Amino acid sequence: MFGSRLRQYRSFLAQVWRYTGPEKAFFVAFVFLSIFAVLTEGAGVFLLVPLLQSMGKTNIFASVPVLRFVAAPFEALAPTDRLIWAGALMFVIVLLRAALQFSVDVIGYTIPYRVDHRLRLRAYACLLENSMRFTDSLGAGALSNFSTGHPTRVGIAVRYLALLASNLAILLTYLALLTLLNPALCIAGIVYLASTTALFKRATHGLATRIGRQLTETNERFSQIFYETLNGAKLIRLANAGPLIDKQVRHIVHELGRAKMASAALDNVGFPFFSAIGGALVCVILIGVGMTNEEFATAAVGMLVIFLVLITRALGPLTVINISRTNLLIHREALDELDRFYALAEREKDPDGTQPLGQFRESIRFEHVRFSYIEDGPSVIDDVSIEIPRGRMVALVGPSGAGKTTLVNLLTRLYRPAQGRILIDGVDLADVVANTWWRRLSVVTQEAILLNDTIRRNICFGLPEDVADDRLRAAARMAAIADWIEALPEGYETVLGDRGSRLSGGQRQRILLARAFLRDPEVLILDEATSALDTLTERIIQREILQMRGERTLVVIAHRLSTVRRADTIFVMDHGRVIEEGSHNDLLRKRGTYWQMIESQSLDLIDDEEQPAQAAAAQG
Repeated sequence: MFGSRLRQYRSFLAQVWRYTGPEKAFFVAFVFLSIFAVLTEGAGVFLLVPLLQSMGKTNIFASVPVLRFVAAPFEALAPTDRLIWAGALMFVIVLLRAALQFSVDVIGYTIPYRVDHRLRLRAYACLLENSMRFTDSLGAGALSNFSTGHPTRVGIAVRYLALLASNLAILLTYLALLTLLNPALCIAGIVYLASTTALFKRATHGLATRIGRQLTETNERFSQIFYETLNGAKLIRLANAGPLIDKQVRHIVHELGRAKMASAALDNVGFPFFSAIGGALVCVILIGVGMTNEEFATAAVGMLVIFLVLITRALGPLTVINISRTNLLIHREALDELDRFYALAEREKDPDGTQPLGQFRESIRFEHVRFSYIEDGPSVIDDVSIEIPRGRMVALVGPSGAGKTTLVNLLTRLYRPAQGRILIDGVDLADVVANTWWRRLSVVTQEAILLNDTIRRNICFGLPEDVADDRLRAAARMAAIADWIEALPEGYETVLGDRGSRLSGGQRQRILLARAFLRDPEVLILDEATSALDTLTERIIQREILQMRGERTLVVIAHRLSTVRRADTIFVMDHGRVIEEGSHNDLLRKRGTYWQMIESQSLDLIDDEEQPAQAAAAQG
């Protein structure tokens, strides 16, 4: 049992030490400076010897070898001179200790900051470098914990490990001083310190573990609901769900507050606990010595004073050791969660290709591609084989859930096929250096991804250098939004608000189109990119897009079939398969699914309520 518990502690401490990383040098410096600081304190304690000697006519420390050695240089001095020299030396020691303590405190707060900073960047890198499947598997609350909450808690844990190590060294130093003073007293001190530590541990161990788990769970739940409230503000208002969300938030904040209060209480119970125990010990010793005869009490008073000073001083590091151990237990959950996060990130890592992609010259070819968002789940893309020649315009049409957007996600290499290949000029996309392919793409989706920044920065987002004003305006004109922007008081320097909140849906889409046009891509992908536009504006932009055909490869997804009728090839999809392909006229002649879609969109022009009236009029 004891051996198993010891192995668990060793494993846990090794886990915290592993997260210390490059900060190990700071860690070691913290421990050594702490030891030097306590040695100066020990020297200050021993300077009590000449002070006590100056109060009496005899050397009360003559029977104690170490203290006799400390007292010897002062014996030849007059009592007043002893006080002067002791005071001067103590002043130097106080200054040295102050400098050491300042260094210890600065390093002590530098360690968690640096650990927190490094782990946040590591988590951020995991989110950027890993596959979309990896980020899809994590909720917003968990992502918040992994990127901010857990790194902060691990930094705190590393600091407490440094405090544990340094104060353990300090405690051992005090015990060594007690041994030099009197080995029997040292044994008594060890028994006392060990028994109080065991009592404190028994009272706090299980509570610390529960608090750590509660902090992890409540932080994750609060971050999740905060993110959902931020992104679903309109839905919450329109669904009149404000009271329900408010109730949930209040409950979570209450639980989080309780966990933090319990953590603070546990963090602060150590000092009063050990102070009370230490005070009780001093009282018991004084009463015990007072109950002896006068001769023994007089002989023991010098040693007793030094012993009480040292044992009282030892209570400080003992308290910090136990508080550190408790906080390590509280934050252990964060270390375990980060371990799992990094293991999952490594397992789901999206390896980059090794072959840079040159200019796109021939075609994009899908060969028997299958894909599912859920591992071992039903296929969203099922055995798709199509070809997109360079300079052509192709369209993907079909009902919602047919797999059109998923096919684009595979083409952009946000996801990888479970089976089959996607070839760019005959090169497997999996073997291509990703950013050499992304530099040749522009993708516009119906989801407006905008920054809380100026119009200029939003349109130029992702470009490595400043863009000339004439290029910027040309892209805005192509997107039919230049006149609106230039009529604004601040023009292109107008801030759009969070997620483009100051724009209408159509304006947001045109900003995204301007961004795509500015990049002058070799492959332009439009996924319902004009769904929020009026018919006149859509036709203006369509003319601009059609002019790119021949020089640019266009991949268009649209439910409005008027948008795709001029495509060179239309792929009709259903249930993850391509069921028809051909030009607009070819597909109409086949009178298949595409023809039915055209017919249904034509019928939608007639109001359903008018049809019975028209039928009755025809019969009449």
